[in-house]
Amino acid sequence: MPYKRAIIESLGNVRLNLELNPQPSLTGGNILAFATLTVERDNSPIEGKTVVFNLGDNQTEYRETDGNGKASVNFANLPFGSYIISVFLDGHTGLEVVSRHFFPWIAPPKLAEPKIDILGEDGLYKIIVSTQYENGLVAKDIPVTIELYFPKRQGQEHEEIGDETDITNKQGIYTYILKFDSYECDAIVNVGGYIKEFKNLAGPQKQPKPILTPEPIEQDLGTGRLRALMDGYKRGVEDKNRQRRRRQ
Repeated sequence: MPYKRAIIESLGNVRLNLELNPQPSLTGGNILAFATLTVERDNSPIEGKTVVFNLGDNQTEYRETDGNGKASVNFANLPFGSYIISVFLDGHTGLEVVSRHFFPWIAPPKLAEPKIDILGEDGLYKIIVSTQYENGLVAKDIPVTIELYFPKRQGQEHEEIGDETDITNKQGIYTYILKFDSYECDAIVNVGGYIKEFKNLAGPQKQPKPILTPEPIEQDLGTGRLRALMDGYKRGVEDKNRQRRRRQ
């Protein structure tokens, strides 16, 4: 921990310490700088004095020492590179301490192929996205874009209705509720450049789902039940067709 001593009139022989607490990030980092002003003789804190922090020639911050003789400043969002931090007692440039820190460039982790799932039916679906890096860490703030295409009123082609853009949360999760009234929909999900398409998602069913009548099985072949089962199957199909025609 760098420090400097000096004799200050009215204070006597004092000591100024500077401690740096760097916090690296994916783009550089923060530097939390702590200054401590004490009496050299008994190490007692000096309260209420202004100390001046400098980040090279780019930034100057003034702080007052507290009851423990301490003051601090956070130099945030610094890009990769080398930094000189200095602190001195205001009005006494002879009592100045200097320290350095270097944030090396670090290649960002590579995004692993995300999990993109869809659940639901009949015009109501939930799209669930989960992201992480190849090193296994959660990948938050990853952009997610969902493009929706619905059938045109005339013709077979689909038209783009719009898109939704957001980011994954702190757990690397993004959830989107898709609800539509059209008879079908296409959804294209783009997660950090990884694309997955969901085609022909069925819309709301306008009619109740038919009750299926089972067809005869092999075990019934050659028995007296075959004819009865076939007749029952045909009647069931005819009944369902009549019900559908009435509803149309």
